[in-house]
Amino acid sequence: MSRVRGLASTLLKELQETSKHTLKDQQKVLQKRNEAMAAYRKIQASRDGKGQPQVEDQKHQNPIADISFIDHILQKEHSLDPKDELHVENLATFVANHREYCILLERYNPGISMTQENKVRKTARRVGLEVPEDVKS
Repeated sequence: MSRVRGLASTLLKELQETSKHTLKDQQKVLQKRNEAMAAYRKIQASRDGKGQPQVEDQKHQNPIADISFIDHILQKEHSLDPKDELHVENLATFVANHREYCILLERYNPGISMTQENKVRKTARRVGLEVPEDVKS
């Protein structure tokens, strides 16, 4: 019984750690999307002669908060087949190793998560040039 609880709590911890990084990235994307939508609605409202538009912020919820099967295992005395125990153990190991892989990938390939705009800007700086600012009309 305690082995199953230990595996479930390990799996839950690994999933929470993995989700922290993922949620930060998703929040950045949603922030940009919300800013673009606000700008679009502002332009659309001024064109239509309306007042300030109301913009609803989209928020991404943590998917790990909804894992009820892990809570079920942690709260109740529950036994698993040895095959299922091995499956949960393998899953926890996979999630931990995948999280470590992503950290190492980011550390040794810093440009992998960089936007195209930043890549162009850094490449230009490397050869002594500056990318001109966008001209807005």
